[in-house]
Amino acid sequence: MLIIRLLLGKTILNIKLFKVKPIYSSHESIFCYLSILKQPGHSDCVRSLAVINGVEFLSCSNDYTIKRWNLNSPRSVQTYEGHTSFVYSVSIISAQQFASVSEDRSVRVWSINQSESLQTIRLPATTVWSVCSLTNGDLVAGCRLIFFRIEQEKKNIFVLFIIFI
Repeated sequence: MLIIRLLLGKTILNIKLFKVKPIYSSHESIFCYLSILKQPGHSDCVRSLAVINGVEFLSCSNDYTIKRWNLNSPRSVQTYEGHTSFVYSVSIISAQQFASVSEDRSVRVWSINQSESLQTIRLPATTVWSVCSLTNGDLVAGCRLIFFRIEQEKKNIFVLFIIFI
């Protein structure tokens, strides 16, 4: 039987994990949602989630923090602080690193195992809304009318390129 896990960040300060189990009838598929995890932890709304591995994930929030979670723990495992405004997006770079973006106009690169950021890149934008990691380890950050490509020059050193649209 197919069982899907669905992880949701919510604007009401918590994270929910559902097991989604299909129940088949002769006419259509019906999905049964069983809530198996409800994680409080942020003091403001959750903006984005990123999966680290099969049991760990990151969440970011309007409370200026990023938290690492383990599905087997009722509390967050680690809190990452450094942004000075809402954190809108997180993206996994590798098994050891992730990136985040914020309304403080920065992209931060973090080690999964350290609470302080490894690098902060200030962007000439009002707000940075999204970040994603490319397969080669480079980052792309999205803002209004501008995309930023942040290339990995050396291990753990990122350089900024601006792409206007």
